[in-house]
This record gives sequence, C-alpha cells and structure tokens, in this order.
Amino acid sequence: MALRRDDLGQLGVGARADFLVLDAPRAAHLVYRLGDAVVANVDTAAG
Repeated sequence: MALRRDDLGQLGVGARADFLVLDAPRAAHLVYRLGDAVVANVDTAAG
C-alpha cells in the first residue's frame, strides 16, 4: 500500500497511471548521452 492509500501503487485494468515514453536504443543511452532529447511522449492520468 503506497503512502497508506489504496488507490496508489497498483497496475491493473481501470487503474490511473502516468507514463513517460523514451526514445532511446537502450537504457545505457540515458546515462551516456545526458542532455539529449529522449522524451517521445508523456501521458498523465489527468488527461
């Protein structure tokens, strides 16, 4: 239970979520190429 709230810390059908989509060939790219524009999309539960 995240932060003592039942509505946080779950991933399932109907659950709210925020997603950050990165455009990088692999995870190491995020560390070795600091400053590159790798954010492809941001989707939030707020819309």
